[in-house]
Amino acid sequence: AKNLLNFATVTCDLPHVRALLLNSELANPTPPDVIKIKIPKSFITRASWYGEGDGFHGKPNAGGGTFNANNANEIAHQFLPLGTPLKVKSVVTGKWINAVVRDRGPCKPERGIDLPVSAASKLGIKKLGVSEVLGIILPKTKKR
Repeated sequence: AKNLLNFATVTCDLPHVRALLLNSELANPTPPDVIKIKIPKSFITRASWYGEGDGFHGKPNAGGGTFNANNANEIAHQFLPLGTPLKVKSVVTGKWINAVVRDRGPCKPERGIDLPVSAASKLGIKKLGVSEVLGIILPKTKKR
């Protein structure tokens, strides 16, 4: 049988990924600070949104910039490397955005992506609060 999944190798250096490994049998005796893992290039996860009435707008993000709730093209992911380009498509509405991982989150382990409120609006899922999305890792474009 042919494997239908395409995988991407990503480098993770997050403390909570390290903490997960410490509690697994992979830790021998302690995991490194930086790990490389293979993940599917496309995945379904739960997405929530932030940036409206929660005090995050205008605060520093994990990527060293400033979080802008009105910028629908910068999202948060728990472990994908900062700068990873993604296509995010709502499973409910079929609407999609192209975005780049610039922040960390969500804080709830059952969710994989945190969207700025403007992205949730573009996807048509703001009123739902939390919704299933398809994430597709896009190739990085070279800066000129």
